[in-house]
Amino acid sequence: PGVWIVDSTPPAITYVTSEGINHETIRVILQLNEPGTIWCTPVQLGMGVTYCNHGLFSANPSDDCYFNTFIKGDSNHNTVFRADVHVDTVYRDVQIDMNRIEHKDMSTSEALEHEAGYRVYCYAEDDWYLQTYHSGDPRSQSYQHVGGPNGISLTDTTDLEAVIGIR
Repeated sequence: PGVWIVDSTPPAITYVTSEGINHETIRVILQLNEPGTIWCTPVQLGMGVTYCNHGLFSANPSDDCYFNTFIKGDSNHNTVFRADVHVDTVYRDVQIDMNRIEHKDMSTSEALEHEAGYRVYCYAEDDWYLQTYHSGDPRSQSYQHVGGPNGISLTDTTDLEAVIGIR
């Protein structure tokens, strides 16, 4: 049986590169420092009412542009752009291809516009919760249940967006 040490820190994303791979797809290549998941989404540059534009993301879950929910996307609108990082792929390049943009109200999405600039926002969570909760290992008497995964902050998200730049 293994010894479990509580992981109370969020993962860290490392930017490798990004490019437009065709007229309506942006690819980012990233690394994660521990097992977890990375999600990314393209964001329009200008101000408007249709999309969560650059600078409108919030750390408040009740806001329309709550960064965590919006970046994770919606599978019904084909806007879930993610990469899973496992123990054997930590610190290895993973690619995420994005070709749609979600509406602010998350009611629908559209294909990316040709030759338009976009910001790319990414979010990551570790899978500490999944590893411990679903482990078949016996629990020690000092085991403490973790309520959910450790996710990066809005500040970390916007810092990474600044490094990625306009694509």
